[in-house]
Amino acid sequence: MALLLQSACWDGTMGDGALKRRVVLEERDSSRVLVTLFARQPQLVVMQRRGAGMDALSAVSVNDGGAMRMALSPVRTVPGRDDDDLPPLERSGWLFTGRDSLRLVLRPARPVDEQHWSIGEWNGVLSNDGVPVRLGVRLMRGPCGVLTGTLDSPDQSPRNLPLTSGVGTFNTARIDLSYLGLAITLSRPVGAAPASALFAQDDRFDTITLKRGDVQFAARRPQEPVAPLPYDTIAVTIGDSTRGARLAGTLTMPTGTGPFPAIVLIGGSGAKDRNASVAGHRPFLVLADKLTRAGWAVLRLDDRGVGGSSGNVLQATLGDLANDVLMAATWLRGWPDVDSTRVALLSHGEGGYLAPMVATRASWIRALVMLAPPAVSGRVLLAQQRAASARVEGANPAQAAADSALTRAIGDAIAARQSAIPIDSAVARAIRTVRRSVSVVVRRSIDELLAERTPAQDSSAFAFWSTPWFTSFVRYEPDSTLRAIQVPVLAIFGQLDVQVPAVANSTMLHDALEDVTNEEAQRGSLVAILPGINHLMQTSVMGSMGEYAAIDETIATVVIDAILKFLSGRR
Repeated sequence: MALLLQSACWDGTMGDGALKRRVVLEERDSSRVLVTLFARQPQLVVMQRRGAGMDALSAVSVNDGGAMRMALSPVRTVPGRDDDDLPPLERSGWLFTGRDSLRLVLRPARPVDEQHWSIGEWNGVLSNDGVPVRLGVRLMRGPCGVLTGTLDSPDQSPRNLPLTSGVGTFNTARIDLSYLGLAITLSRPVGAAPASALFAQDDRFDTITLKRGDVQFAARRPQEPVAPLPYDTIAVTIGDSTRGARLAGTLTMPTGTGPFPAIVLIGGSGAKDRNASVAGHRPFLVLADKLTRAGWAVLRLDDRGVGGSSGNVLQATLGDLANDVLMAATWLRGWPDVDSTRVALLSHGEGGYLAPMVATRASWIRALVMLAPPAVSGRVLLAQQRAASARVEGANPAQAAADSALTRAIGDAIAARQSAIPIDSAVARAIRTVRRSVSVVVRRSIDELLAERTPAQDSSAFAFWSTPWFTSFVRYEPDSTLRAIQVPVLAIFGQLDVQVPAVANSTMLHDALEDVTNEEAQRGSLVAILPGINHLMQTSVMGSMGEYAAIDETIATVVIDAILKFLSGRR
């Protein structure tokens, strides 16, 4: 058997950004190589060698019957690489599958002992700004003995998110999901004690406890639809990744004789799936069901980089995301049995920035439904959120003021920053300025907040704040767009909302809609604050984010009834 240039097994990644996944190559003989492609379901492909040193491989009989081809560069030595005890070797290349090409980066595979302490199932709870998020980690010994596995998050994500890398040593196990910017390092437990784990994602670092056992997905969500359903459900893919993003989603169509009115659902901030999943709830699944039963065709899509959609939300501006919504609405307008004169948009949270952008560009949009829509700039909204959350979580007035002032100062600095100015310099200058402008008590609280941060946290935060999405978010001023709306609007705010505080934002939106020149829009618009409702539109007690998962209700009936009543006049 010919050895594969010092290694018969290679471990690495295919794709880039949010599409990055793991791949393992194992040489079996002089002509055959086993390739394991890790996605939601790992796929094993036998490839035939077409060149010396495995430079060219090909395979047929892939899952969809198409052809697959791989081209690899010669092995090269990477100077200065001492991150583990593997030889400093690397191969790169491309994997071609139909019309797609995925970049490959490979290193010699590092096997883990089959009895390694980390292998098995682990679960724990992460606090995400007060919201408990359950995590489940399943670690296994994969091809070539590499440490592999999946991550589950019942409160946020679908099951079986595949790891992009895994390394197990005597004392630690490190796993990565690089397409989520996520790394978890488990420390070897002592005796029967739980394992300690360092969770790192974007600009945050948290230490959590993981114990043995699988994470539990069971939750009571009585509003979710149960089959059989009285309408058609169609999986769709729209757009073109070469000219923006390719978005996957679900279209639900009423049965019977059309044409039907249609509506596009627009999710809130962050990378959301088509159901806008959060805290174990799937609000867009519930809304799509209610709307389709009421006679509406409903389109809901995975955000960029989520599920079957290409791209990366953080690398897109608000304008790019508005283009995605416009593309979706235009596509839906042309679907058979859809009435092209009766197309509406329904948004939640940050989607309330996008829906008006689209409505002012597409004169054929008939109406807007906006749940918890922000009506202030992104940087002001962030400061409002921090102050509201601090009050609900019991922070003293000085702490709440410090958190809000610091957030606003950093947001203002990033919004005003020129590209030539390093972001760390801009933020440091903003912090010095805000410290001089507040009272001694608030300044002391600001210093306490800053003292808790580490250089690694700051570096991660600077990278996040530099992204196109965050920069466009803090710079966006919605007022002029809101005043240009020419269609009826239903805007519902929750009295207990700590993410889009109701009074400040509803007042700004109401004032803007007062200036709308279209008579139908003036007469048909409604801005309402509903008592006892939180940001997710649930019936709540405190409104804190920590309550979201504990509430069985996904969307309050009063909210659903208001939406259906408003839309019935647009049919």
